[in-house]
Amino acid sequence: MLNGLRRVRPYYHTYSTNAKGRWFGRTLLDVFVREFRDQSEPYYLEAIHRGIIMINDQKVTPDTIVRLHDRITHRIHRHEPPVSATPPIRIVHRSDSVVVVDKPASIPVHPSGRYYHNTLIHILRREFGIKSPFLSPANRLDRLTSGLVILALDAATARDLEGQMRSRQVRKDEDLSSYVVCDEPIKTVAHKLGLVAVHPDGKPSRTLFRPIGRVLGPATIPLVDPTESNTASSHHLKPPLTTVVQCKPLTGRTHQIRVHLQYLGYPIANDPLYCNARVWGGLTTPQTELKAEATIQKAIANLTELDHHQQHHPAKEISVVTSCTQCQENIHSPIPDPKPEQRLIWLHAYKYEGDGWSYKTEMPAWSKPKENSSSEADTN
Repeated sequence: MLNGLRRVRPYYHTYSTNAKGRWFGRTLLDVFVREFRDQSEPYYLEAIHRGIIMINDQKVTPDTIVRLHDRITHRIHRHEPPVSATPPIRIVHRSDSVVVVDKPASIPVHPSGRYYHNTLIHILRREFGIKSPFLSPANRLDRLTSGLVILALDAATARDLEGQMRSRQVRKDEDLSSYVVCDEPIKTVAHKLGLVAVHPDGKPSRTLFRPIGRVLGPATIPLVDPTESNTASSHHLKPPLTTVVQCKPLTGRTHQIRVHLQYLGYPIANDPLYCNARVWGGLTTPQTELKAEATIQKAIANLTELDHHQQHHPAKEISVVTSCTQCQENIHSPIPDPKPEQRLIWLHAYKYEGDGWSYKTEMPAWSKPKENSSSEADTN
């Protein structure tokens, strides 16, 4: 750990996969450039020429055609991005069948993409002594989201928790009149970019929202007791005023809370995807336009351009791995340290409850009242 970041020493790793149907008939270079966006075309050209990328353990050329039954390997000197070391991962509950943790933002749950050792699953095994061969999350949290993650330690518990998560219900005695309800269908409109949007062809989705506090600069002004919150988020009203919102997703779609808040006109204030004027052309796009195919396609084009720019204009601030001799060969550039604002969004899984069980964690620092909050509020 260094400068508040959890780091992994660079190491060699070989990716191996069988060719997918959509790759058949395409050149090897085209497959990598279009399917794996984390590196540039010049990198893939050099990697193929040097035999770092091979087909069936044979060195090939960039224009080699990918065919049925081909096995493609890619040996890399992997530099995992650092993740936040503070606040630390905290065990909320542990039994023979389940472990519940409070996950800090920036740590992915599963190994994926550039992350393997710096993931919740591997950290729990390595540092918390969880030896069970079965460790399966019952709920999903994005990498930038903080809060509760419930992990089953056996298959039977996993099936039970999965069923309870799938059949999310609101208590019968709960007064829904205090909530704003968004039940717009949502769809992943660009898988490689991870972009989701309200879409008429999307899956049914329903989220309940209720304001529970306001944040004015560094101060928080409580509106109601947040002890019944499930998930807390902060959305943008007018600089520097934000509102802390209780969110109850009754379905479990990818980015559901983030997309529904954007659709309602109140995206999470520091959301790099759904509160990004460079992607959506503005932050006050009318609902009818957000659903329009032209708006969605424009957002995809804008995000693709931003993604391309970031790949070819890396940040100047380089992490400690610049001393790596492999990187000095320019075959794999060191990854810049993420800036503090890039490590989280203001979205926190605060509480989960099911059949005979209930778990909750503390509200995050960004949602808590600060000193002099009332006096600061009175001046505005």
